[in-house]
Amino acid sequence: VTRLRPHIAMAKYRMRPHQTQKFTRSHCSICLKEDQVQVPRVFRYLCAELGAVNVKVQLSLSHPREVRH
Repeated sequence: VTRLRPHIAMAKYRMRPHQTQKFTRSHCSICLKEDQVQVPRVFRYLCAELGAVNVKVQLSLSHPREVRH
């Protein structure tokens, strides 16, 4: 269980140089320290393979208490 509340924006496949990417930083809600979210290597590989066939992948993370069923 993590206390991070990150917002991850994945870049578009074949993004043009003049387009900009916006990312928000994540921070711990207890110690207010910024941190990175680790993504498993196999998931990054899957995203790369799906991107090769023009399938967009978006990932958003939140605290387990904030997940709506």
